[in-house]
Amino acid sequence: VNKKPLDGCKHMALELERLFDGNSSPGRVVWLINMAGVGIADCNPRTPLMALPMFFNHYPERFAQIVVWGMPAIFHGMYTMIWNFIDQDTKSRVLIQRSEAERMRYAEAYWSSNAEMAAWLNAARRLKGAPADYPDISLSRQLGDKDTRITLERCAALKTK
Repeated sequence: VNKKPLDGCKHMALELERLFDGNSSPGRVVWLINMAGVGIADCNPRTPLMALPMFFNHYPERFAQIVVWGMPAIFHGMYTMIWNFIDQDTKSRVLIQRSEAERMRYAEAYWSSNAEMAAWLNAARRLKGAPADYPDISLSRQLGDKDTRITLERCAALKTK
């Protein structure tokens, strides 16, 4: 797996460009980061220092919220260091959920009226957080948003290669 910070940033920027048709289509995303199973070997501290300025200098209106699931305690120091460089508007959109109870409350608040999304997220929360680890494509195909389905179909195709 390629863990180079610049390559990861290019990948994320290309996905945002693709999702919003070259940044010309309207819309916002909730970025869900599942850190279950992630260890120190998986993270380069340069990645968030590169990615966050890119996101919030070039795509600030695109992020409705960034939700982090299961951040291991080993990342607390890195998180604290990076947090000091983030502006208040961005901080207001970041939600770190450490416990299953927090994830369940969030899901109930935001997705209880969308059974398909709730099922997809319920499956996602049980994954290990590895690259290209997504819920079964059959769940993705039930989601109501066409662009989400297209993106997840592409991700599923990459997983099988």
